[in-house]
Amino acid sequence: MNPTSVYSSLVTDKSPFLDATVLDRPPGGPAGRFSTASTDHYSVFKKAPNPELAMGLVQHFLKPENYSRFIVEAGGRYLPIYPSLLSDPFWTSKPAFAGLLEAARSARSTYAPGKITPALSEVVNRSLIISEVQNMLVKGKEPARAVADAHKTMVDVFKRLGEPT
Repeated sequence: MNPTSVYSSLVTDKSPFLDATVLDRPPGGPAGRFSTASTDHYSVFKKAPNPELAMGLVQHFLKPENYSRFIVEAGGRYLPIYPSLLSDPFWTSKPAFAGLLEAARSARSTYAPGKITPALSEVVNRSLIISEVQNMLVKGKEPARAVADAHKTMVDVFKRLGEPT
């Protein structure tokens, strides 16, 4: 589930599949149809040698006009965090991006309705869910067992870090 990366590779490689490729939302299921979104984060360490300069750089980079240039130059690899930037001709002129734009407008974070915490960060960084999906697909693990194992590991992480389960 990394469509912008795949699409970017098709462009870079001048793939014969590029013209037949569209970026669309996942199909619906019993709970409806939704897209998930993840974000990159920019931060400055408390003990950075020049925290004011570093914060100034982050603020400069995130000004919509500067940020838009970065997003467009990345060729569609990232979606903008500012909804108004989705109306840029870079996005609206490519029919292959129609589903991607719809997903960007309606996506919810993978941790909704919760918030990012150290335990959740560890769960994501360790790719616990992805690992269990891989165990099912590649190693033939039973889905119920994969869910139970992922749940147990996540609960262990949350308990170890003193967060509510």
